[in-house]
Amino acid sequence: MQLIINQIGRKMKTSNRNAKRILWAVLVLFQYGILHGQSTFSIYGQIMDEQDQPVSYANIVLYNRADSSFISGTISDQEGIFKVSPANQGHFYIAVSFVGFESIVKEVIFQTQTSFDLGTIRLTEERIELAEAMVTAERIKAKEEVDRTTFFVNSQMIKASVTSMDLIQLIPGIQVDLFRNISLEGKSNVLILVNGMERSAEFLSQLDPQRIDKVEINNHPGAEFRTDASGVINIILKEGNNRGVSGHVYSEIPVKLNEVYAFPAANINLTLKKINLFASYDGELSYFDIEEINNKSITASGQETRISKTGFKQQEYWSHKIHYGIDYHLNQKNQLSLYGYVNPWSQEFDGVIELEESESDSILNSREGKQDDTNRSRMVYGTVYYKHLFRRPGTHLSLDLNYYKYRGQTTRLFTEENGASYLNSSLPLQEAVSARLDIRVPLGENLVIQAGARQMRQEMSDAEWTSFHFRELVSAAYTTLTFAGEKIQLNAGLRMEHAAMNLETRSSIATLLPHMSAKIDFTDNRNLRLTYRKTIERPTIYQLNPNINGIDPYTSFQGNPGLTPAIHHELSLDYSVLVKNNYLSLGAFFTQSVDCMEYLATVSEDLHIRYIMQNLGNTDKLGLKFLGSAKLHKNVSFNPFIKVYGVFTLGNELAAENGIENHNRMALESGFSLSVLFKHDFSLNAMFKYNSPTTRIQGSYFEDMLYFVSLEKTFKDRFTVGITSALPFSREFTFRGYETRGSGFSEYSEDNIQLSLIPVWLKFKYSFSSGKNVDGIKRTDDFTENTKKKGLFQ
Repeated sequence: MQLIINQIGRKMKTSNRNAKRILWAVLVLFQYGILHGQSTFSIYGQIMDEQDQPVSYANIVLYNRADSSFISGTISDQEGIFKVSPANQGHFYIAVSFVGFESIVKEVIFQTQTSFDLGTIRLTEERIELAEAMVTAERIKAKEEVDRTTFFVNSQMIKASVTSMDLIQLIPGIQVDLFRNISLEGKSNVLILVNGMERSAEFLSQLDPQRIDKVEINNHPGAEFRTDASGVINIILKEGNNRGVSGHVYSEIPVKLNEVYAFPAANINLTLKKINLFASYDGELSYFDIEEINNKSITASGQETRISKTGFKQQEYWSHKIHYGIDYHLNQKNQLSLYGYVNPWSQEFDGVIELEESESDSILNSREGKQDDTNRSRMVYGTVYYKHLFRRPGTHLSLDLNYYKYRGQTTRLFTEENGASYLNSSLPLQEAVSARLDIRVPLGENLVIQAGARQMRQEMSDAEWTSFHFRELVSAAYTTLTFAGEKIQLNAGLRMEHAAMNLETRSSIATLLPHMSAKIDFTDNRNLRLTYRKTIERPTIYQLNPNINGIDPYTSFQGNPGLTPAIHHELSLDYSVLVKNNYLSLGAFFTQSVDCMEYLATVSEDLHIRYIMQNLGNTDKLGLKFLGSAKLHKNVSFNPFIKVYGVFTLGNELAAENGIENHNRMALESGFSLSVLFKHDFSLNAMFKYNSPTTRIQGSYFEDMLYFVSLEKTFKDRFTVGITSALPFSREFTFRGYETRGSGFSEYSEDNIQLSLIPVWLKFKYSFSSGKNVDGIKRTDDFTENTKKKGLFQ
């Protein structure tokens, strides 16, 4: 790890010297303007809630103590920090207020010093006492910020959720599919953070929803985030400082053995003064009967040959992930965190396949075979994180070291009735280490600068394909400036990345990735936000691996180590309004993807269709979107999402050479979640999702609509039982389908899960607690699990 840190210093010193000069120039200019444009007197502090979470955008007003005249006013920033600047010293009082909290007034005697530190001001939730009940005031539904939208979790959302996965589905724009894959406004590569720390989607299964305070949504991540993240969901927890033990156990029980759909989880936290120890488990078990239908049509020399395949398989997928960690608060200024997990998993498809080859009305060849898969995979991850808080409020430095390793062993044996067999095997290995440094410095009352550097080295190989050994060294530096005015907020950033690939050949790519976001507040409840973002998408081990993966005797898939990264441009304009705690947002967007990495399908003389990963051209999307969160009744919450857009593809020379035509099509993505609370702690939840076929440069992909219905009952806030039904009355569900056309051939395929009339799963949860836990450390991480393990892959 020391070697990596040394490499960071040497490479960044040379490649980013000019960037550093520009950054220092910007710092000097801003500091000069601030020092010469503001009062020499200041009163500052930080606003926190009862769970020690910062209260952003709280109102702070400074009055003259003698005649109550207005002196100055401001709002707290995202860290809850504020500063007001009176023209003179004197005797004042300061008022702090925010929706859903009780207001606070503090006296300030400001006589000899030039600055006055009020320290931490804690706000408590506003409560309305009635004759026989105490009602907590309902929190504001959402808050728009320049780089994110914050949705505040209320009691109704908690009562309607058994797990955190249930709760986030009540956030507009978030969708979860049958296999717990999370998408954000239709984008799938979503970064999940918990208190700023990266976690997998599975982690949410073991997270108690009662611990969640708010959810921050960032649809266009800034320069400080990894470029492969299409969106960020940051879950902020309610935490305290008391010692204690807490945790819960959650389980799902299938009713039928061929419809196993379970996500068991357990977690425990132990707090001992300055140390917080935690461990958790989350599992995934899914066993389904699957029918596979595949039809090919190949025309050569004027003769059409049809190949049909029908498969009857059983999917067996299991995953067991064990998390562990420790947070050590050395003192108020220094924190150290260690976290890791071990995750063995397997995904296999076993069954019978029937193949038939025909011309006109004549059957040329008919055969039957057996498919037998073996898969054993394991992922290991570990991180060490250190954070130092400086004396100046809002200033901090963090260092992050990470290690990740994935090793897989996969074989697929296809045996025909006559004894002939076909064997495909793969032994992929991916290993990565990274180091990251970040610093955040307020430059004044309304301006914050953040900067950082990161270096990651990774290696990918496959023991079954000895010539494939991919190495990559990515060095990055970024800086962002955030301005928060009374009506206008601005955020601008620039990320500089240099990637050296296959170090022996010294192939390298340098990229500048700008980001900009601006927000105008027309009123307290209406605003407009404009965002632009440029990102780079690097190929994964599966896209690079040249090992041939045979699906059947007529079809194979293969990666390409010669791929170049894809570039994405995103432009979005969003108008949001808050009406009596109902949140509505309407937006227009444009995205452009350059050098898209997609499979190119070609047919050989022996009627074999080979899919090889290639850079095939550009794809543009232009459309409108709407999302919202509305209370139809005091106990009914409805959260719709819809996106309508045009898709325009433009193939490159390689695509044109293979007879691929350009496309101009309309697309729809939609969904909603609904929660209803009843008396006696009963809750009913429903979820619906439908997307039209996804257009690619050569083909299209599709899946059926998805819907869930669940009913839960809670006993004394500790024990919950429930029942869930997915896709009742549908009988089958197409979880993956695709249609491809090329020069002289076409292919249509769909994979269907076979279901009973009303698929049902039971669930229960037990929670325990003897106290609250110490705050976790907020940070972001650098790794993503680029492994095919979520859902159904063949």
